[in-house]
Amino acid sequence: MNKKVIIAICVVAFLIFVGIISSCSSDDADGGDSTNEKSFTLECPTEMMAGDRIEITIKKSYDFNMYHNDYTWSVVGENTVGGSFVFEDLDTSDSYTNKFFTATTPGKVKIQAKNTTSGELYSNIVEITVKGYEIKTVAELKALKDSSKGYTLMNDLDLSGEKSWEPITGFTGGLDGNGHKITGLTIDVLNTKDVGLFSVLEGSVKNLTIENAKITGRGDAGNAGILAGTSKGLVDNVNVMGEISLTYYNNVGGVVGFCDGGKLTNCINNASVAGANNVGGICGNATITETEGVKGCVNAGAVFGREQIGGVVGYITTVRSNTTYSLPNNKNLADVTGTNSVGGLFGQIYGFYERYSYTDYNAFFEMSVSTNEGRVSASTTGNYTGGLVGKATKLVTITTCENKSDISGGNYVGGFVGYAPDTTIKANGTKNNNTITGKGVVGGFAGECGIVEGAVNNGEIVSTGVFVEEGKSRAYVGGIAGYCRGMVDCTNNADITVENNGDFVGGVAGYVLVSEDGYLRDCTNNGSVSASNYVGGLAGYITCPRGSITYEISNCTNKGAILGNECVGGLFGEVYGTYERYSYSDYYSYFKFSLLTNEGQVEGSETGNYVGGLAGKGNYVSLITTCDNKADVIGGNYVGGFVGYSPDTNIKATGTKNNCAVTGKTYVGGFAGYAGVIEYAENNGQITALGVDESGHTYIGGVAGYCTGVIGCVNNADISTRNGVYVGGIAGYIYVSLENTIHDNANNGSITGNNYVGGILGYATCPRSNTTYSIANNQNRGAVTGNCYVSGIAGYVRAFYERYSYSDYNSYFQITSCINDGDVAGNSYVGGICGGYERLKTDANLMDTNTTTVGNKLGQ
Repeated sequence: MNKKVIIAICVVAFLIFVGIISSCSSDDADGGDSTNEKSFTLECPTEMMAGDRIEITIKKSYDFNMYHNDYTWSVVGENTVGGSFVFEDLDTSDSYTNKFFTATTPGKVKIQAKNTTSGELYSNIVEITVKGYEIKTVAELKALKDSSKGYTLMNDLDLSGEKSWEPITGFTGGLDGNGHKITGLTIDVLNTKDVGLFSVLEGSVKNLTIENAKITGRGDAGNAGILAGTSKGLVDNVNVMGEISLTYYNNVGGVVGFCDGGKLTNCINNASVAGANNVGGICGNATITETEGVKGCVNAGAVFGREQIGGVVGYITTVRSNTTYSLPNNKNLADVTGTNSVGGLFGQIYGFYERYSYTDYNAFFEMSVSTNEGRVSASTTGNYTGGLVGKATKLVTITTCENKSDISGGNYVGGFVGYAPDTTIKANGTKNNNTITGKGVVGGFAGECGIVEGAVNNGEIVSTGVFVEEGKSRAYVGGIAGYCRGMVDCTNNADITVENNGDFVGGVAGYVLVSEDGYLRDCTNNGSVSASNYVGGLAGYITCPRGSITYEISNCTNKGAILGNECVGGLFGEVYGTYERYSYSDYYSYFKFSLLTNEGQVEGSETGNYVGGLAGKGNYVSLITTCDNKADVIGGNYVGGFVGYSPDTNIKATGTKNNCAVTGKTYVGGFAGYAGVIEYAENNGQITALGVDESGHTYIGGVAGYCTGVIGCVNNADISTRNGVYVGGIAGYIYVSLENTIHDNANNGSITGNNYVGGILGYATCPRSNTTYSIANNQNRGAVTGNCYVSGIAGYVRAFYERYSYSDYNSYFQITSCINDGDVAGNSYVGGICGGYERLKTDANLMDTNTTTVGNKLGQ
């Protein structure tokens, strides 16, 4: 052979060998998971009878054992039309052997091989047409007993010739109604369990209508539905009409009595349904195992029972799991009536937390795109009534749902939910235009819930009574929620009125236990609110859990008149942050306000306490900034244009003007009856104090009756009280908290009182300390008139020396750079700068910084 030819052959052979090695190396590197070539070829019949067993042959395209030892394989199915199907291993020891396939419901199914590790598909697709055995007669329908085959109904069937239908038992196959009807189903039972066309349905039924059905009986055996007493399989597109009335049965439904791990989709009930407990238009009691176990169902039949009563399902729960189960696209069109746990869609939803064998299980539910249009009514002595859900546990969200009918019950009544403490309602602008009536814990969207977002209430909210809690009358009523854990972008346009002296009432919510910062914002009330105690335009009462966090309340407005007795506010009756010592740790929780506005008159009782334009009472409210009150405020003790009583609060008014009248008995101020430090506030409103407290004191000021400091504040209004004690143009009484918190204030109004009267402050004192407290750069231009301790700047200041726990405390006041240009008149201790004092630094260098156009600087 030619030497060149031999060399050429060797080169070609070498290149082929290198290519093979390279190819094998490449396949080995990526595991052979190429999506461009199929690993298996499936061979099986493309047509079969439902319930029969066919064999699938799996042919390997090439030897995978060489490179795929780390992979396991199985054959999976894609069901395109509904129905059940099962794959079985021929030999479980070999993952490449043939499979057996069974489909029980007529239709079409696609199957394909799948890599169970990566999820990628590695075979051709085979579509199998599943044909059902034909049913044409009543006798053939009865023959479904104990069958596992699949069937197709070929024509309508009339069962009126059957005096009392004997439910079909043991059916594990599939029935396709094929759009046909079964009419005249009649059943009358005596204490018989599992009553319906089927007794216990373990297979599936779809595309079937049952008309003119009537199921009645005596006894309390339970589980009754027109289609099935109990269903463990798929029920899809089944429509029932007629009547099912088993007054003492539990688990009664229009379609299915008890759904035991099955699935209900696209079903319609037009039958009236009556039972005892767990009664629903579609299903009485459902334990679901699939994430959309109840979907697309419609109830148009009246539903009646006692407890756990729902237009779609009376009671729904799930198996032990860590799953969120969806309940989408359901609707109720008919009246639903019961005693406890009554809902337009679901009477009670129960997800759960459970610790089992050292494992935590959390099962949740969520609802979406569902509507109630039927009236929902419960007993006035019962609990938990809602347009969508009566009572729910672990229902995490309700999204894009709506109630279009009136709701009435006892305690815990709401347009969406009666009681669902875990639930976030995402209303997305949905409006409640209906009347919601209950005794206590009542709201346009929820009696009690978690967070409410984007809800609008236009409907009348009616409280028919109160309930006693801790010895006091409670109402918990709001335009959106009676009790909740947050409000975001919610609006109430309806008047809220609670009679019978009910407490905790608000235009948007009655009581808010806020769960996280940012969940109290962007809300508006346009309706008037009238109740007894803890009354607010937005919320009657707001508090928070144990923690160390500051919760901001922002961008909210009230435009409605607010009327109550005690703890009454334009936005909030009372806001309560917490301090708590727990397990050797200190917890401080605070609130702060920003961008809040009140435009509605606020009125409390003459004998009540704590009334404010923004909040009646506040504890651990750290800061108020960029807020405004634009309406008159009237009350008894502790009355202010911003807050009635909020001792911890720093109010940064920054140019805000009070132009409204503020009237009370004692502790009255244009911005606060009683507060912390107030900065840059301007009062132009009439401030009136009508009485004295038990010690004969009044505490009235243009900005504050009592506070811990005033900085940069201005009063332009006349302040007058005949017998008032502690009267000031800016503040009546200041318990100064820091060494430099009384400065740069100005009074332009005339000030009239009895004792301790000043153009800037009536009385100032300080805590036990070793500090000199400064009163600086203040100016009075108004006339000041009183009896004793009267001055253009400070009526009386008192610091002290005290020996306490073996320590000496020396505190002082000093007054510098203050100007008095107003007339000052009184009977004793009258001064242009200070009327009376204890431990005031009066040396010449300090006092010479002050000027007065009338009298002596210090009172005599």
